[in-house]
Parts: sequence; C-alpha cells; structure tokens
Amino acid sequence: MLSRRYRPEVRYHLDLLDRYDVVPFDQSGTWDIVHLYPKKLAYPDGFYHARFFDLWVFNTKTQEKAVIERRDGLCLERGVEVRTIQIFADGSTIVEFREPVKIYPTQNVVVERAVE
Repeated sequence: MLSRRYRPEVRYHLDLLDRYDVVPFDQSGTWDIVHLYPKKLAYPDGFYHARFFDLWVFNTKTQEKAVIERRDGLCLERGVEVRTIQIFADGSTIVEFREPVKIYPTQNVVVERAVE
C-alpha cells in the first residue's frame, strides 16, 4: 500500500476509502465520489495529451466501491455539481459530488445527475 510512506495523519485519509466493499461496476448504480489514479501516458491508444487513469467510484450510503480501468477523460454533463476536488499525497485525485451521479464508461467516463 502506497500510504505506508506517509505520516499517520496522511495515511488515515489515504486508507479511508480502502474500507469500502469492492463490488463489480454496475451502470445502474449511483455514486457520490470518484477517485482517479493516474497510470501511463494514453499515447498512442488514447488522447495524445492525456494519461490513462483507473477510476474508482464510491457509494457512501452502501459503503461500496467499484473500478473502471484505463480511461483517459472524465466528462461532467450539465447539472452535475462538484462539492470538492482534492489532489491526494499519492498523486491521485478525488472528486466529491453534491448529489449522487450515474457513471457511463466509454473511452472517457461520462458523469450525469442521477434522477431518483
């Protein structure tokens, strides 16, 4: 685990999302948080100026998470409101939404407001 090289107060935040249960990604589900982990450059298979990333999606009500691997963009559709964006000590980026969202993986990942 990458967080072992950081101070305890930093490790706590890095490890917090590891406590969620891993489930297969389900497009019909709703999610509150996405966490992008950068990987290799997307060139020549993706956008030339981008890196691929693995996207972990989190549902804070059910305490579940799922992964969508090897994407090169995150597209927020109209009406999606972001509460917080943070760059973590390990270089990953977390995005917390104001309301649950639906996630549709294509080459990019499309994020839409969940209508419940």
